[in-house]
Amino acid sequence: MGRYLFVFNVVGLSPAHLENPEGLSAFSELIRTGRKAAMKPVFPCLTIPGQASLATGTYPSQHGMVANGLFDRDRFEVSFWDQYRSLLQAEPFWERVKKTNPDLKTAVLFWQNTLYGKADIIITPKPMHTEHRMIQWCYSKPVGLYEAVAEEIGPFNLMHYWGPMASAESAKWITRAAISALRKHRPNLMLTYLPLLDYSAQRFGPSSTEVMADLKTVDGLIGEFLEELNRLGIRQASTVA
Repeated sequence: MGRYLFVFNVVGLSPAHLENPEGLSAFSELIRTGRKAAMKPVFPCLTIPGQASLATGTYPSQHGMVANGLFDRDRFEVSFWDQYRSLLQAEPFWERVKKTNPDLKTAVLFWQNTLYGKADIIITPKPMHTEHRMIQWCYSKPVGLYEAVAEEIGPFNLMHYWGPMASAESAKWITRAAISALRKHRPNLMLTYLPLLDYSAQRFGPSSTEVMADLKTVDGLIGEFLEELNRLGIRQASTVA
């Protein structure tokens, strides 16, 4: 049996939220059976720079992702939320791991800057903009993975992922997609981005009742993932971070 590492990037989660984890069964289990470590945030503390630093172990001055939007000096254009892996000027650790052990299977779900990346399994939003409307879609690897997941759990709705309609529905979909990928592909390393708390904290404040309600939702979703590890018989061989 192989070893497994599953990483959840729960943006907006802070140590204060876990000081009294009663009522948060999944987080309580992870705290009880694992360890806590402090992380020093990078500047600017934004989604893409933060994820790039976590993925590469380098600062924005090294990996080049200094904001959620970038100015192209050659084309004199500003672009926001470009997802291309080629923009990242440092190597993500899942690529380094793959070089060390090519037999390991890697998966990255909804992580920034993974479009056309080198992980074995990728799902990331890639809406297509036509003259009259936006067509919702996700890029995936292997080809057809998103379509297979959408057939199983329904299509991904970008409107629930970011913007004024952002809600728990996106985090629920992403978690179900992660469980589907786990069942069918059994990756040794999986990184999953859950954005729910981030939007709640911005709208209502990090200590609001709305954030605490969403915290319980995230706890339940991670609990579903842990239950799936138990069903598959790999919980003891897995590390969840």
